[in-house]
Amino acid sequence: MEDRHMQRTQRDKKTMELDLIAVLRLHGWKEEIDSAAFASKVFATIVAPKVASLYVQDFGPDEEDMLLTGTFYSGVFHNHLSPCIVAIPRNASDEQLASLATRFATEAEETISDTFSVRLLYAPKA
Repeated sequence: MEDRHMQRTQRDKKTMELDLIAVLRLHGWKEEIDSAAFASKVFATIVAPKVASLYVQDFGPDEEDMLLTGTFYSGVFHNHLSPCIVAIPRNASDEQLASLATRFATEAEETISDTFSVRLLYAPKA
């Protein structure tokens, strides 16, 4: 039983992605299969629907944390999600992982909602 627990808590990149997507689905994100990103979500903008993509950055087994990062481009060459980064310990408990994933999803969605192309879409019509 102890070995199984250690395998569960010492996540590799694929396990981290699977555990994260289980939480992120609750926030409307979907799993990506044929992409470098492991999750995505479509957001309406004034121009057209745009896709936000999420990634797990793994810098090797000697690093204690992996990084949850994302991209969202709304027509300009600026990644609006570049400031949204969450370090997730490889040995995070399920509760800690869920809390960190939820924090990231909330921050990402607030950031995207504040982009000009999204704000313009929902601006009151005069």
